[in-house]
Amino acid sequence: WHRFHEKIMDAVKSQLFQQGETIAKEMGKNMGDWQSIAGQAKSIWEKELDNTQHRLNILAQDYKAALGSSFAVELHELRKHAAEQQRFFQNELGEMQRLQQEEEELQAGQLRRMRLTLVKWRHDYLKDARRKAEEAAQHRWAGLKASVANEPLSG
Repeated sequence: WHRFHEKIMDAVKSQLFQQGETIAKEMGKNMGDWQSIAGQAKSIWEKELDNTQHRLNILAQDYKAALGSSFAVELHELRKHAAEQQRFFQNELGEMQRLQQEEEELQAGQLRRMRLTLVKWRHDYLKDARRKAEEAAQHRWAGLKASVANEPLSG
């Protein structure tokens, strides 16, 4: 019985080894297929990554161009504003200079009128002083004449 049992076990063992070899062969084939699929997947992913990197580079270039354009517009607006400010302040300075010139001319005219008034006052004062001096001299002369006329001549 023991021998029979060993024969059966050897037969089962033999069948299991054959099935194991068959499974190993199939797995070897499948392993080759899986390695081929993995290689293809890797190639597809590498292409996808390259395409994505290329699109990112294009996006970065477009973004850089958009920023450059935006900065150019902003710079243009700043220069325009600076030019407007410059014109405004130049106009303000021109207006201030014009007002200062007018004020200086007005003050110069007032000074001329004041000088003329002073000269006229001095002239009138001197004329009045001469007239009063002449009147005083005439009054004294008349007084002297009268006192001389009233005095008896001694002789």
